[in-house]
Amino acid sequence: MKCLMIAAVGGLLAGISSHAGGCLRVDFGTTLKPDTIRIKTLHDPLTGKPIPAVMAAGIGTTFDKWHPVVFKPVEPPTNQRIAVADITKDGGQHELHDQHLRVWEAKVPGGMTCRYLRLAPAPDRTTEVELWRQGKRLEIPASSRATALFAPYDKAGAQLAWQAKISLPAQPAPNSHLCVALNGEHGKNGAYAALRMDGQWLGAPQRAVSYPALAFGYPPRRARPLTSPISSLSLRRCTAGASRWLS
Repeated sequence: MKCLMIAAVGGLLAGISSHAGGCLRVDFGTTLKPDTIRIKTLHDPLTGKPIPAVMAAGIGTTFDKWHPVVFKPVEPPTNQRIAVADITKDGGQHELHDQHLRVWEAKVPGGMTCRYLRLAPAPDRTTEVELWRQGKRLEIPASSRATALFAPYDKAGAQLAWQAKISLPAQPAPNSHLCVALNGEHGKNGAYAALRMDGQWLGAPQRAVSYPALAFGYPPRRARPLTSPISSLSLRRCTAGASRWLS
């Protein structure tokens, strides 16, 4: 038997809505010792958004202690442009628009190590995150991860939290799936579930089929209430996962 801890947080104030903004979170996979962090972003001149003078971020080796760093644009700015596809009609149509490549650098205090990076608000498009030391680019493990899905915690903090401990059979049924259901209405992007086994956090390999994801240019649909009895129901994979980097 395996013991599995299910943790859920609810009442997230804003999720990734426009007024909360996304937060770029990077896990480099291991603790490294760079002297410079370089980020490459794309800026769409058609949006009319101003380019910030600096971008404030934080680095750390744990989730409870963060050291501030500041990204500044590399001078002179590059004139390179990248053609980005604007995909519509479920992928059936696209147009290419030139976006400006911007390079940013943040200096890491001497002797400081880091594994995690968080930057809010996240750039609209981030193409690369690099670590450098003494003019040489460091190798980042393939286990590194990044997400800009969740808002900064100070703008979308959890109001409630639940947890439950369950036991799983040593040999579960073939092709079985674990579904975590949260009762009640929590709003759009209002609640998330995370799993922990043997002290290790687990991430779901797929979103639930009902997650309001934006596929290509097609908008998500709001769930409709049932108005008639169900005679039969076939369930597909319905797993829920959450980033651990909400703190």
